[in-house]
Amino acid sequence: GLTAALDRLFRDAVSRMVPVTDLRALFLALKARGLVLGIASSDSAGAIHDTLAHFDLTDLTDFVAGYDSGHGFKPGPGMFAAFCAACDLVPDDVAMVGDNLHDMEMGRRGGAGWRIGVLTGTGTRASLTPHSDLVLENIAALEEALFPT
Repeated sequence: GLTAALDRLFRDAVSRMVPVTDLRALFLALKARGLVLGIASSDSAGAIHDTLAHFDLTDLTDFVAGYDSGHGFKPGPGMFAAFCAACDLVPDDVAMVGDNLHDMEMGRRGGAGWRIGVLTGTGTRASLTPHSDLVLENIAALEEALFPT
């Protein structure tokens, strides 16, 4: 069906993805600071795992949830709640980082302590600012935003 065709399309595109920063270095830095990292996406879990493998991040990710993981869909809080439960985290201690309103709404509904928008996806500063605690130009600024010097 259509869902399977779209999933194949997204998974086939993984090899052409270009990161906005050295994602492995960023994830390593965040993990070194003791953070637990999860991915919640509207993509399938398979597409997420393909993406993590492409960017050599599989070993640095503690949780993965896609639309087909059984935790509901964005903007519902299910994926966020599942991350917190699986990793034994209190929602208020978790930062939800995302590039669109569905991400920010999932964080709000899930009780995220901090909602951080990034401008490297479908959201704009105008659309994300009213729903975010902070908006960053891109994910490269995340470590400094979380741990200012």
